[in-house]
Formats: sequence, C-alpha cells, structure tokens
Amino acid sequence: MSIWLVWLSVVLVVADGATYLWLIHRQHEGGPAWWFVAGLCVVVILGIGGLFRIVPGPGVTWMVGGAMLLVLGIFSVGLPLLVAGVLMLIAAALRLRAGTASMSQAGTCRGMSRH
Repeated sequence: MSIWLVWLSVVLVVADGATYLWLIHRQHEGGPAWWFVAGLCVVVILGIGGLFRIVPGPGVTWMVGGAMLLVLGIFSVGLPLLVAGVLMLIAAALRLRAGTASMSQAGTCRGMSRH
C-alpha cells in the first residue's frame, strides 16, 4: 500500500510543478521561483529513488520528502503539496513500521531469545 501512496504523491507533485510552470510562463512576468522548482525536483527524486531502491532506507527518504512537501506547501498556495506530503509521510510510517516488525521477527526466528 505504501508504494501506491508514494506514486500518488509523486504524481501530485509533478502535476503541481507543471501547472506552476505553465501559469508562470503564461504571465510573462519574471520567472519561476527556482528554489520552489528545485524543491519539487528533489522530492520527486527522493520518492522515485525510494520506490526503486536507488537510495538506502526508503522509509526515511520518504519521511524527508514528505516533510519537504509540507514546508513547500505551507510557503505556497499548495493544498496538493500538503496532501502529497501527508501521503508520503503515511507511506514512510508504514514502511518504517513494516521494517521494524520484520527485524523483530527475524530476531525471534533465529533463536535469539534471552536465557
């Protein structure tokens, strides 16, 4: 389930970024806020990197991406970014919880009980 949440989050971020760039281009005034665009690109890289295991620890990677999305969403008119950030944080929590459960089960399966 966490994989679908991350995919949905990445799609929301890409759609929000494309819409932002399209609106800025149509206004013909100045350019986009590149720090905002760079932040969106980093989040997409973190999300996809965790999905394809390019980066170690997808749970932590998605947590960082989700936190970045919340910050970007707060400093912009970004309800889709806030939603994407919450989805990515939920995916991170699910991944980290599953990793903790598998580590605790691995310890008991190997006969690592205390005597």
